[in-house]
Amino acid sequence: MRITLLLAIALGLALGACGGDDDGTVTADMMAGDAAVDLAVEMGESPDAGQDLGDDDAAIDGGPEGCTEVTVTSWEIVQADDVSIWYGARVSPRIDGLDVQLLLQLVRFGGASYEGSFALGEGELANYATCPQCLWARAQVDIGETRSWFADAGTLVLNEDPFSRTLDAEIREARLGQVTIGGPTLESTPVPGGSCFTIASAAVRETFVPSSWLCDPAQYADGQFCDCDCSNVREMPFGAAPDPDCFCDPFMDPEGCADFTLTIRGCAAAQTCDFQTDRCLDLCDREEGPSCPAGTACGFGEGGQDLCHVSDDIEDAGLGGLCTGGGRWCAVDEGNVARGMCDVDDGFCKPTCEGDGDCTSVPGDVCSIVFPDGDGGAGFCRQPFPPDG
Repeated sequence: MRITLLLAIALGLALGACGGDDDGTVTADMMAGDAAVDLAVEMGESPDAGQDLGDDDAAIDGGPEGCTEVTVTSWEIVQADDVSIWYGARVSPRIDGLDVQLLLQLVRFGGASYEGSFALGEGELANYATCPQCLWARAQVDIGETRSWFADAGTLVLNEDPFSRTLDAEIREARLGQVTIGGPTLESTPVPGGSCFTIASAAVRETFVPSSWLCDPAQYADGQFCDCDCSNVREMPFGAAPDPDCFCDPFMDPEGCADFTLTIRGCAAAQTCDFQTDRCLDLCDREEGPSCPAGTACGFGEGGQDLCHVSDDIEDAGLGGLCTGGGRWCAVDEGNVARGMCDVDDGFCKPTCEGDGDCTSVPGDVCSIVFPDGDGGAGFCRQPFPPDG
């Protein structure tokens, strides 16, 4: 069962997007509305509204033989964060006089697979509350009133990891019936006599290059190189997306990540890519050197490498002090080594560590791993979460 609060927020963002311009295009302003509030009142479902049909509209009686067959075009990314990615497309003709947006919503559930063939309407995919791979649709009826459809039959094929911003997917013989979505777990409930539509076949193979990408679009997620320093993370921190070729998610693929190798393009010989900021940074060694120049600080990096982090990622705070500038590194010593990291949860500078044995200054502290590697990893000392007992 999904975490209701987290996904209610994510759902609210996407639902706000569906009530936009007449052409169905999703914009950031649409997603920033107050749709999350609508969730508290069962998301404004209105089964009987919106029946004023135009010439291009499809009237549907809701029976098994009365579903309208639609075509699917104009795929785009509606939303992407650390727990989900939503792809949207336009549906034609209109349904019930409404502009309908088809949504393929992928949510990171532990143990779920995101490549292969999935039977829509069966098992976890039988309800919105439990689906890691959700195919559904939504339209705005009026201010505060929306209508939803959920796939109860058909096949979804994902040929590539969709979290890479490449959507290689097929939809076969799918049927979407009208539902309401609500309650504490966001369950989908069929609407008796509600409308429905079918998708005989739809396929998409497209890589969605983010607007913050600064290099050749053909280099993004090309499967060959980790292209570093190509994402405008400094000026657009919330819209930036470093090259997916630079990452392997151990949560999703622990065995594959154990053998993950990459070739970095764009950095000098004595540099490597800091994947969290998408910058080429000089290599260093926290204990044995080489050291970092003044104004930078030697801190941890991916794969057990130490990196010279730059000034806008460094705080003036000492251990136990409050980090106020948004940097990750603190307690920089005379040798330009960062002996602390800023805890984003409480804002305080905590000692760096490479195991629980390094966390002795505060009773009960453990090493919270931020940079995993084959030997465990490195991070900072903090109280365990959730707290023991």
